[in-house]
Amino acid sequence: MYSLYGQLKYAANIESLFYTDKKYVRMLKRVLFKDAHMAYSFVCGPDVDEQVKYLSIITFANTVTGKPYTRKLVNETCRTLNDILAVYKLQKTTYGLSKFPNSLKKGLRDVLLRINPSDMLSVDVDVLRSVMLCVHPKPDNENAATYYRYIMRGSK
Repeated sequence: MYSLYGQLKYAANIESLFYTDKKYVRMLKRVLFKDAHMAYSFVCGPDVDEQVKYLSIITFANTVTGKPYTRKLVNETCRTLNDILAVYKLQKTTYGLSKFPNSLKKGLRDVLLRINPSDMLSVDVDVLRSVMLCVHPKPDNENAATYYRYIMRGSK
């Protein structure tokens, strides 16, 4: 099992010229089928690049089912609205929106509810609207509900 961990660590190294994103995803899927918890603890590690974490999130979401790893990984990795948008765009371009896993939707919704709604005005409204239509966040107070209504109507 250590050899798989070492190979995964080597494959995640972005500076390496020998591995591409497809090879990293293939290696991560091999490790996921053997030991999902070990792959989860590797991805949550401090020496993994953000882009590799985003790629790992959508690989977890589309590979591992019935386990809470994807939702926990999204909650630990995504801190800002730009992180949410990066994961959403990567999922959209890689697998499409027709295959958007529920664990990924729930994780993105949890992070979206933690973000201050006034920060949402600084990003592209059309992309944010499509994210909100996909994950269906429920505002927890009137201030957040006002911002959500503004975003869903558009910036007129």
